[in-house]
Amino acid sequence: MDNEEFLRRIRQRTGLGVHGARRAVVATFAAIGRSLDSLEPLALVDVAAMLPPRFATMVLDGASAGGPATFVAAVAERERVTPGFTKDHAQAVCETFAGMLDERRVAALRERLPAEVAALLQECQPPPNLDADARSCRAGKRS
Repeated sequence: MDNEEFLRRIRQRTGLGVHGARRAVVATFAAIGRSLDSLEPLALVDVAAMLPPRFATMVLDGASAGGPATFVAAVAERERVTPGFTKDHAQAVCETFAGMLDERRVAALRERLPAEVAALLQECQPPPNLDADARSCRAGKRS
């Protein structure tokens, strides 16, 4: 899945515009880096190595930026939205990302991520009112 497809899926799931979707993606991956850096610095290196480069960069940038150590607080601060929206946006990003990966890689990431983040890293269960293409989180999968 390329960047544009990933952002399109985030936009469909969240109702955000292009800039809002990008901000949610960057905020979520940066917050993953921040939470790993504060809780498990060695896992930060492992997780970054398992990610596609565009996401690894966001994670590493988040770790070096500092800020709140909790995942939701870090996403909210970076995205500049309320915690309720933060949770929804982060969940959409994490679930869409999980849909890009094979089950083995998702399991390996879950083992290294803080519980708060690992719980979000699962394939999405889209609302039933979306068309088949929009309902799929895993590239190439049809509902």
